[in-house]
Amino acid sequence: MLAARRFGTTCPKCKRFCQIGYIEIDEYASVQELRTKLLQQGWQGEPAVCDDSKCGGETYCPWNHAVFER
Repeated sequence: MLAARRFGTTCPKCKRFCQIGYIEIDEYASVQELRTKLLQQGWQGEPAVCDDSKCGGETYCPWNHAVFER
């Protein structure tokens, strides 16, 4: 079953999840399946900013570092 799942990377400062966006993928897909789908869609990566206003951490997330939110 397909679901819209959040994906992103880890904040380099506080180690919290930094959301980049949503992807429609199997609700039980692995991280490797996420990365494969991003690559197939031509996604090269983009900046990710921490959601915590007190942190302000920012990093660049290439396709091969993307993960699902836990």
